[in-house]
Amino acid sequence: MANAYRIADNGAFYAEYVALFGGESLGEAGFSRLASEAEMTLRSAATGVDGVCRLDDLDTDTDPDAGAAISRCICELVRALARIEGNAGIAGSTAYTGVASVSAGGERIAFRAPGSGDAFARAAADPSARGRLLYGIATAVLRDLRTRGGLPLIAAV
Repeated sequence: MANAYRIADNGAFYAEYVALFGGESLGEAGFSRLASEAEMTLRSAATGVDGVCRLDDLDTDTDPDAGAAISRCICELVRALARIEGNAGIAGSTAYTGVASVSAGGERIAFRAPGSGDAFARAAADPSARGRLLYGIATAVLRDLRTRGGLPLIAAV
């Protein structure tokens, strides 16, 4: 059984990330660093109350959609983690931060601070909000996947 969710080959996941999101200023080294956290999040989301990680019961050989969904989930989680880091002001992060204000001549227009009040800013400030956001992303991407035994990969809570 092939397990597409394992991050053994970051190059393949990074290629998909670039195809999906154009790289968004996140280099391969940054992607690799965030991909390991994305995999841990994915494994946690796919672990049932019985303590069994349902990722190990996916058959990505016979269900190519399962492998594609897992790969897409890793990429979405990496993208979210990069945005969270950008909101947290983590050194080395090149995530999009937006525009805070514009000046023209003697006139200045101020906007809401980049990321303030949005889910990524809350996730940067609060580990609980971070977990909820990442779990929500994994659930949204993987909600239709089922294991070989027909169980939902991610149980509804």
